[in-house]
Amino acid sequence: MADPNEGRKATVEISADGNTYYAIGGVTSANWDPSVKEIDITDNDSGAFEEMMPGRMSAKCDVDANFEEGDAGQALVTAAFMARAKKYWRIRPTAGSGYVEHKGQGYVTGAPEAIPGEKQVTFKFTVKMTGAFTSTAQA
Repeated sequence: MADPNEGRKATVEISADGNTYYAIGGVTSANWDPSVKEIDITDNDSGAFEEMMPGRMSAKCDVDANFEEGDAGQALVTAAFMARAKKYWRIRPTAGSGYVEHKGQGYVTGAPEAIPGEKQVTFKFTVKMTGAFTSTAQA
């Protein structure tokens, strides 16, 4: 049976150089969303059915967090967004040797903050990957 607390071990991390990563603090959820573009290859020989083939891959990650003043990871996300800078990203659904991790470079394409009265301030952002990304086991 799966450990119901595994999701609590998840991390989303940012790096300027791909070597030193900083965890984004306050993360409450992250949605890793890879996809493959569909190419329509239907022609007159296809009969009554459409045909397709897989095209290029892409991925994005939507992250929800509670705002944490002074958190180095959140500050790096905001700086990357404001500078429109490409950064290295590492998403670990469960941290630990042998578990999967997703890595690649990407841009922060949105970073809204919700500042409600008498509630937790939230920090959300979306990373759109650019170029190749990997999904491999952690060392």
